[in-house]
Amino acid sequence: MKDFIFVLILATSFIVIGVGGWWIVQSGILKPKPKPMVNATIMLDNQCELLDQVFVVSAPELGRTAPFYNKKATIKLPEGTLLQLATSSLYPDVAYDGIPQAIMPEMKMTADCSLSPRLEGIFGSMRETFNK
Repeated sequence: MKDFIFVLILATSFIVIGVGGWWIVQSGILKPKPKPMVNATIMLDNQCELLDQVFVVSAPELGRTAPFYNKKATIKLPEGTLLQLATSSLYPDVAYDGIPQAIMPEMKMTADCSLSPRLEGIFGSMRETFNK
């Protein structure tokens, strides 16, 4: 009789745990909360000899882009998303990839097509090394 009661209690416990686990999974209690969305306004500082409409704001990891109108682009993405300047798909012959920046409500992105002094030094060193 004791064995029967023990087995009955054990079976009931498994059923209660199983039903409780199923309810927790179905109710979504353990699902991660979605990241809050950020409405970003990005201002373009174009220091290149290219037209402003060549550039877009890109979120490469999400595959989203936003064009600039009057040097201003707006995009709504999850918090923590990285944005960068890129070239519009309308101009396939032009390539530009900016530095990724974390999304913020107000941003300024600079398109700088000049070589930095650091890169000029690297390229100069490479020329000297390989032109021997």
